[in-house]
Amino acid sequence: MEDRITLNLLYFGLISAVFTLILSCVAFQNSTYTQLKAELSRETALISAGYDTQDSDTSIKKYTSFDAEVEYFRPDGTIEYSTRDVSDADAETRSELSTAREQGTGFAARRSSNSGRERMYSARLLSDGSVLCLSIDAPRPFQFISQNFGYITMIFMVLILLALLFALLLTHRLISPIKKLPERLEQPGFDPKADSVYPELLPLLQKLKKRRDERESMRQEFTANVSHELKTPLTTISGYSEMITSGLAKPEDIPRFAEKIHLESERMQTLVGDIIELNALDSEIDHTHEDNVDLLSLVHDCVEQLSPHFSAGHLSVYVTGEGFTLCGNQRQLWELVYNLLDNARRYNVNGGMIRISVQDYVLSIKDTGIGIPKEHQSRIFKRFYRVDKSHSRATGGTGLGLSIVKHVDELHQATVELESTEHIGTEIRGCFSCWIYLAFT
Repeated sequence: MEDRITLNLLYFGLISAVFTLILSCVAFQNSTYTQLKAELSRETALISAGYDTQDSDTSIKKYTSFDAEVEYFRPDGTIEYSTRDVSDADAETRSELSTAREQGTGFAARRSSNSGRERMYSARLLSDGSVLCLSIDAPRPFQFISQNFGYITMIFMVLILLALLFALLLTHRLISPIKKLPERLEQPGFDPKADSVYPELLPLLQKLKKRRDERESMRQEFTANVSHELKTPLTTISGYSEMITSGLAKPEDIPRFAEKIHLESERMQTLVGDIIELNALDSEIDHTHEDNVDLLSLVHDCVEQLSPHFSAGHLSVYVTGEGFTLCGNQRQLWELVYNLLDNARRYNVNGGMIRISVQDYVLSIKDTGIGIPKEHQSRIFKRFYRVDKSHSRATGGTGLGLSIVKHVDELHQATVELESTEHIGTEIRGCFSCWIYLAFT
């Protein structure tokens, strides 16, 4: 960004310098033209006033103070004297001469037929009816530039250097406070209203500070929850293993203690896996959906993987519907379906039922589980939140399954809605046509 601002300022400075130079040359030329016209008119008046008709015609030139061509016309319009090569025929069509005879003075500027250059003509009527005319070459367009090209080039190079220096200094002054914002934003006492250099950035800084505070709060809460969740199984594993290794455990208790250690190890494994999955979802950058996913086939795969757990709980699982291709991230959608089925399994009753339907881009998962009390429904998607902690620990739940579902849902630009009836069961419906819709009833 800094380089772009510098280049833009430099381009603006160079364009301004070029236009300023051109306008200055045009203004200088116009000023020179006006000044030369006035001097030519004044010179004509002086020569006319000092001219003695008794002098010889060849002496007219001596009255001029600068190098001008002099012409003298008789009262009848014929040429009496001229320092230029002109004819009587040309004199008849010249506007400055006719104007001088009518009004006393006349002026004209036109291209000379002899030199091909622009000339200025000043004519004045004398007392005897004759006309005196002086002419001089007009300044050529951009004559000043051509005559002083070397100096102008030097000035232009200086302007380039000044423009570059100005662009660098101005960019530094503009960007320097912005570059310091990330460091200042991370400081605990950062106040957007007090530390905002530019008022236009205040809404952005307030939003960033709010997100930072929320992120920091979530991080602290997550760290505390992870520490707590890991502490319990580690304590159990450490206690039982110490009893076994120290010989304090009775031989008949060792198999039971080993089973406890095994279960807690599995629980830790599951917890760590869920944490890794959440971290992967949090770090997701590319939200584009590149996979063509057959939702019905995905459901069958998840059911097959969970079938040992369904059998252990004596759960009846029914899958109906038709397959369709869903545009989405296959890994993330697999995690979504798996966690929802696993959640329906964990919080179902022994010998219960799970019905899964895939129809018209809608996924429906219905169980006969314990349901979710109404006062807990708004918080079940939070990390480590459990309605019944003792039941969650008994079933091996980590409190992260529905958080993973929420993350996948958000990455697919979906909405989540929850309805549940306690002691009746839970139905999950997901609409995948444009978004994922989850409804618990």
